[in-house]
Formats: sequence, C-alpha cells, structure tokens
Amino acid sequence: MTTITSDLSPIGLRETPEGLLPCAVCGIATASEHLTEYAVLSRLHKTPGGERSESIKDGASTSLPRCDDCRALTSTAQAIVAAHQHLRHSLGSVATWRVECVLYALSVLGHPIPGPDISGPRLWALVNRLSMPGALAPYSRRFSPVWLSDATTKRSARERWSAVDPFVLRDCQRGIADVTVDMRPARALDGGPCSWCGTRSAYGRRASEAWPGDGLCVTCWMTKRDGGSWYDAFVAFIDPDRAIRRHVPGTLDLEGIRPWSQAHGRSDGTAWSHAGDRDALRQRVASLVGVSI
Repeated sequence: MTTITSDLSPIGLRETPEGLLPCAVCGIATASEHLTEYAVLSRLHKTPGGERSESIKDGASTSLPRCDDCRALTSTAQAIVAAHQHLRHSLGSVATWRVECVLYALSVLGHPIPGPDISGPRLWALVNRLSMPGALAPYSRRFSPVWLSDATTKRSARERWSAVDPFVLRDCQRGIADVTVDMRPARALDGGPCSWCGTRSAYGRRASEAWPGDGLCVTCWMTKRDGGSWYDAFVAFIDPDRAIRRHVPGTLDLEGIRPWSQAHGRSDGTAWSHAGDRDALRQRVASLVGVSI
C-alpha cells in the first residue's frame, strides 16, 4: 500500500507519516517515543462568526516526542547552566528553560549553538534578547496551553522549524541583531550622566538610540516612555528576573534610594552605582520583604 504525503508548502507543513508524531520542538515527524506531556487549558473552534474559545474544565493534555536534535538542545542548555551558576542565582528555577529557549531561537535562525564555554556577557545578552521569542517557536505551542483550531498531529513540519510563525521568526531576527548591539562596547556620550541612574555611557547603534533625550539613558528613557518612574527603573535594575517582585504584591521598600539627580553619593559612571553595590542592594531589598533569592 502506498501512502501519499501531501506537501502543504509554503506554510511548511506536510502530512505526518503513519506511526510518527510531530517533534514538540522543531515540528518534524519523529518516532513516538521520549514523549513529553503538555497541558491543554482551552481549545479554539472555528465558527461562521470567527473563532470560539472553549475552556477545558477538568484539564487535558497531549503528548509529543522530541527528535534527537532537539533533545540535544536540552542537554546543551543543562550543561550551559551548570557551567554558569550565576544564571541560576539570577533566574531561579526557570534558568534552564530560558537558555533552552535561546537555543531554540538560534536553531531557528540557523546560527551556531554555543556550548558551556560561552562567555558570561554573551550568554546574558542572548538570554535577555532571545529567550522570549524562542519560547514561542516550539511546535507544541499549537497545542498547549491553547489548542489552536487548525492544530493537528496529523501534520508536521516539512523541515526542522519550517512551520515557525513568520512573526516569531521576525522577533528572533530582531533579537539576534540586538545581541550584536549589546556586545559592542558602551559609548560615552555628551549627554551624561543620566539623571536617573547616573550612567555616563550607553549602548546603541547610533548616538540617538543610546541617548534619546530627557536627560536619560536609553534604558531609563524606555521606562519613562512606558509610564514608569525612576523607582521602576531602579527596581528593574536590581530585580531583572522579578524573583523579588513575584512575592511582593505592592511596592518594594526603597528607603534612602534616590535618582542620581537627587543623590549626594559618588558615582563611578555606571548605572545606579551612587546607590551602592547591585548585589548588596538586591539582597537588602529581598531581606526587607522576606524573600530568599
């Protein structure tokens, strides 16, 4: 008996051969072993008036395998985190998952996959820029936590990552471009120091990007643009992974902390150095609110 496999390009899908399932990560058809269970919280259905969401009251799940290449990405992520303990200290229990998502994004783009010997600054830049778009790349996102109306295990990716949403691919491309910028030396600018954090240098492809105006560096300016204050900029500086804020419903106790323009302490030209050592500040605030980090 001959099985006819229909090519569903250009959307990057094909019929899944009998006995196989889509890889939960890259989407290619693979053996139905090494299964991982994914929770399904709701399901979308197509109706004449559009899509309708149906909640699954008692919960459900679907099981998908991982191909050898994607299981190797998981092992590499574990090895990287083991070699860079500061990541686990900063990101907590999600450290390996964040690095794994970075590797997904790099694999989507066809970039080399780093090993445990990657430098700390580059690893941190990759995590900051690529872990979020990378988290949206896996094929399992079609099924969990929301089962999309057109999602079916009867279709799998024609090639590794060929079914990635174009918008996710675009965000991965933007992320890797930002990593390149992050790895350039900070530029000293005439506008400094920043009136909030006190930095005298900033990152950016052009001076206008690194020092956009209002007497603020680009990091603080973006916080202000989004409706935040110097307080929000400082809290984001000492609590980038929200390990403290996840446990605190209100504002943090920042008595004695002021923006650079209102402070009388010395600054070495780096962000918030007038307020003290970053790690000490993080521990101080965590202890004040009773959080162990």
